[in-house]
Amino acid sequence: MLKENSNEAPKKTNRKRRKKRTTFKDSLESLLAKEVPKEALPEAIRKSPFEKISYQEAILLAQIIKASNGDTQAAVFLRDSSGNKLKEGEKVQVEYKKFEDF
Repeated sequence: MLKENSNEAPKKTNRKRRKKRTTFKDSLESLLAKEVPKEALPEAIRKSPFEKISYQEAILLAQIIKASNGDTQAAVFLRDSSGNKLKEGEKVQVEYKKFEDF
């Protein structure tokens, strides 16, 4: 029996939660892998050279387009998703150059 203010949860409940979490993750992966109907894609992605595009690929392409147009949140999303997330306390150092310097 659990004590009144105990942090311990019954083992069965933990197993059910873990199974539910895994099921949700599996469902999400399955949905992201499905092909997006061409008519549902935004114009910029519809023009891409890919014949078939999954939801996951469509999301990534949209983020790439946003980042290339200067959306820093999209750039951070792409950086973090590619495994290059900054460690806590680490900062990005950016060197700015004038257009004429290129």
